[in-house]
Amino acid sequence: MATITLTPTACTSAEGWVVLYNYLTTNSSYYPRQFIFTYPANAVLGGAGVNITKVTIHGYVRNSNSAIKRLRLGFRPSDTSGAAEWASIGNESVLDQTFTAIEGHSGSGFSYAEIAREFGGNSIIAKWIGQQFSAGQPIYLGVIQPDSGRSIGVDVTLSRWTIEVEYELLGNIPTVDKTTMNLGETVTVTINRIIADSTTSLTYKIGDTVLKTIDLETGTTDSYKALATVGGNFPNALAGTLVIEATTSKDGTTYGVITTTVVLTIPENGAPLLNCGVGQVWGSDVPSSAKLSAFVQSRTGAMLNGQFIAQYGASTAKLVFKIEGVEYEKDMAGLPQTSISGPSAITGSGTIPWSATLTDSRGLSTTRTGSITVLPYSAPKIQSFSVSRADENGKTIIDGTYAYISLQASVSSLVVSNVEKNALSFHVEYKKADETDWTVCDTVTGSSISGAFSGLLMKNGAAISDFDDLSGYSFRAVVSDIYGSSVAQDEMPTKEQIWDIDESTGNMGFGGDAPLSTEDAGYRFYRFVDFSAGYKKYSEDEVDTGNVWIDGKPIYRACVSTKTSLSNAIGTVATLPSAVQTPISLNAFVKFPGDGGWRSVPTSYHGSLNWSVLVYIAGNEVNMGFGSAWAGEKQAVVIAEYTKEE
Repeated sequence: MATITLTPTACTSAEGWVVLYNYLTTNSSYYPRQFIFTYPANAVLGGAGVNITKVTIHGYVRNSNSAIKRLRLGFRPSDTSGAAEWASIGNESVLDQTFTAIEGHSGSGFSYAEIAREFGGNSIIAKWIGQQFSAGQPIYLGVIQPDSGRSIGVDVTLSRWTIEVEYELLGNIPTVDKTTMNLGETVTVTINRIIADSTTSLTYKIGDTVLKTIDLETGTTDSYKALATVGGNFPNALAGTLVIEATTSKDGTTYGVITTTVVLTIPENGAPLLNCGVGQVWGSDVPSSAKLSAFVQSRTGAMLNGQFIAQYGASTAKLVFKIEGVEYEKDMAGLPQTSISGPSAITGSGTIPWSATLTDSRGLSTTRTGSITVLPYSAPKIQSFSVSRADENGKTIIDGTYAYISLQASVSSLVVSNVEKNALSFHVEYKKADETDWTVCDTVTGSSISGAFSGLLMKNGAAISDFDDLSGYSFRAVVSDIYGSSVAQDEMPTKEQIWDIDESTGNMGFGGDAPLSTEDAGYRFYRFVDFSAGYKKYSEDEVDTGNVWIDGKPIYRACVSTKTSLSNAIGTVATLPSAVQTPISLNAFVKFPGDGGWRSVPTSYHGSLNWSVLVYIAGNEVNMGFGSAWAGEKQAVVIAEYTKEE
């Protein structure tokens, strides 16, 4: 242990004292008396290599009456501090507790007393002294009278006031030229030699990991460059603390370890690196010949491939691949190179944007964007397919034993590097109406991606000539491209004069064989049937007419008989059982109140539009419009034929 004594002789004031008042008075402000102490130039008290263990403040006071006199000691921020202003560390003022300075005096004259107040090394007073002297700043001791009406004399003789500081040397002090730096930069350490003729060794570490150790001997400086790999010691944080320990030795004695710190930060370019692109993914059902060097709508999936590198000791944590509005996430687990699967089939076509975001263990992210070009694709389309009986020359005849086919079809264009990669082909299969096995005919390859084909049906290069004219046949066309097929069907009846009946079931065939007993149909017509001259059922309920529209959907009929008072207006007069998809026919009549005659709709009169009437369907609503001449209640009849929405 060592001791240093601080006296006012070293103060900056010429007199050594700053005298506020000769005596502490009964004034309600209890003004302090203030002394200035400065740090001796040849002392070491303010260094980090010093541990203050005890502070003793000595003084001298006097008393001239019987009252016990008390004091407080404290430190002021400056020599001009006000009466109520005290130095503080944090929120705690640097003040002593009130204590008895001198007992009462009953005799004549004055009594005198030495005072000595001791404070431990952990006290706020000891901390303030160390803090001020470390900064090279003086200290201002204030002496306070805490009790009103009890004045106390304070001796202003310089030699009567001292501050004794007991301390121990811990070692030489390391200082750094910067307190914060990026990885990749260099810090310079300078040693403030507190202990003469001593040596110093430096240890650089993060946590328990030692990065560098060097024995400086009697040297005073060292430099350390924090390489990028040092970041591996704080892979999950944006900053780490580099601890620099200085160990002081002399004559075989180690005094202690003094530390200083530098905050290591990640440079602005510290986000992870990713070099990536999007490639095609093909299903196992796609033949090698159809795996084009291009993306194909609904047939090609997408995968992100590349290198994914975290920097400055971090590890890759998460990769997010986004395409067509869907995110695909993968836990990287530190992988430097990998891939991540996206959609198994891209739904759109044209230019499709994508993005990839790589996040490292520190939460830093890097995003790359790009786009792919996707060729539009849909399954082969069959615009039309029909089969008819024919002779050997392809002429249509009722009892022909040849099959004449007509087909119009197309496939999607897939041009890669100015070369068409798709191709159209088709074949026809047939069977007798009452059989289950299909016979496959010759495949026809088109010369382009679309076209119309017609001719006699061939097998093994020859026209098939044995279609029994007393049997009906089913046909189906299979149109294919490099990815898939589409199918259309048609029937070829027997000779038209044939009427077949299955007596066991009552099933009938018109123009061909009667349906098998295992089938649901009671009657089968092998040619177009026109019932326009026959029976029609008119009902306000929805009736299946038995007819079929060009899209293959059944045609329904519904009738409306209603009354309305609409005049010079349009409005809903009735509703149909179903919403209309495609209108086939719409007939309407309205009875004129004036003469009772029925007018067809639409109607008009050349003299005035006031006599006009219209009708239309919206959804399942039947709407009519009447001119102003149509006053009063009117009866209306509407007959609608239509296909309905699914």
